[in-house]
Amino acid sequence: MNGRRLAIAIAFGCIVGHARADELLVRGFLSGTFLRYDDATGAFLGTIDTDLPGANAVVRGPDGDLFAASGANEIRRYDGETGALRGRFVWDDPATPDDESHGLDHATGLAFGPDGNLYAAGYVSNSVIRYDGRTGAFIDVFVAPRSGGLNGADIGMEFGPDGNLYVASQLTDSILRYDGNDGHFIDAFVPALRGGLRRPSAFVFRPDGFLYVSSTSTDRVLRFNATTGAFDRGFVSVGSGGLDAPTGLAFGPDGNLYVSSAMTNSVLRFDGATGAFIDEFVHAGAGGLMYPTGLLFSPSFHLRLGAPSPGVAGMDNALRVEGATPSGSIVFVLGTAPGQTHVPGCAGVALDLASPRVVGTATADAFGIATLTRFVPSRLQGRQLAIEVVERSTCRASRLLEFVFR
Repeated sequence: MNGRRLAIAIAFGCIVGHARADELLVRGFLSGTFLRYDDATGAFLGTIDTDLPGANAVVRGPDGDLFAASGANEIRRYDGETGALRGRFVWDDPATPDDESHGLDHATGLAFGPDGNLYAAGYVSNSVIRYDGRTGAFIDVFVAPRSGGLNGADIGMEFGPDGNLYVASQLTDSILRYDGNDGHFIDAFVPALRGGLRRPSAFVFRPDGFLYVSSTSTDRVLRFNATTGAFDRGFVSVGSGGLDAPTGLAFGPDGNLYVSSAMTNSVLRFDGATGAFIDEFVHAGAGGLMYPTGLLFSPSFHLRLGAPSPGVAGMDNALRVEGATPSGSIVFVLGTAPGQTHVPGCAGVALDLASPRVVGTATADAFGIATLTRFVPSRLQGRQLAIEVVERSTCRASRLLEFVFR
């Protein structure tokens, strides 16, 4: 090990860790939250948003950003690498006389289509509206209100293997199919009550040739033929593992099925081949979770490093990091130029700094925020410095921040 890498290893305290490949993102309908959990242990990692009323589906867009539906008639957009809120993507501006959402009422399901545009279902409007996938501008009402009997459009909405759009119609106990090109009604792909389906919420098409549907009112997950809609079997049996009001569904990187158990405020894991209960993966109420709905597995987020404050040489400056693991140890590293330096103990993780120097550590609070305050000498006025941070336990790093002190 060369001198520079040895110095970094000593300063980092010989980090032992591995970068996580994924996190489980969970929406909390009653808590109005958007939360992060470790994909291996289910441990709470932190928050993305804590002020999102009526949190429903979440999807990743073609550009890598995250899009989240809210019962407050809006869709929010988040940076796909850091989880930082970019802003409202679709909403009705109360300061204008027009409805910029064009009738979206209680946004639930979201899906990006083959055309790259965003399709949003409204639980109350009972329609699917199409918006420009880059700007959020209204394009058209793709599925007209109550077309085919749509009533209570829920978070389950996907373009299926045949290219058509499928929507969970919760209040008619069915899954409806619409033409993927023009939105006209085709059929009730899973007719009312087939296989005992009651109040479908979410569904997942899987490459095994089956469609998995959460039957909220019967506390089951049902499996149907993905080509014909014929009932195959009850995949997760009634109340298995304490399942109570299943809503969101997602198959994880381990091949198992994860189910939001809304009434127990938890996420349960079931064997992906047999449906047998494995464990309570996200424990009841972890991170303040209440009535979980949408689930999404996501690559780990970068830490969010803000510019030094006040950014003036000759005085104390504070560096603030967001998106850290609560109680996690954050290492702050300074350099004068971009480069590449391997982080000891973190396979495949490198700092984007040449000749880095550790300037301090800080512990994140319960909200995943860590702050380090240091005196900046006057001689650094006008000089460009490069700053980066790394979390010890997870090997997650921030983007490189280049900054000139005034």
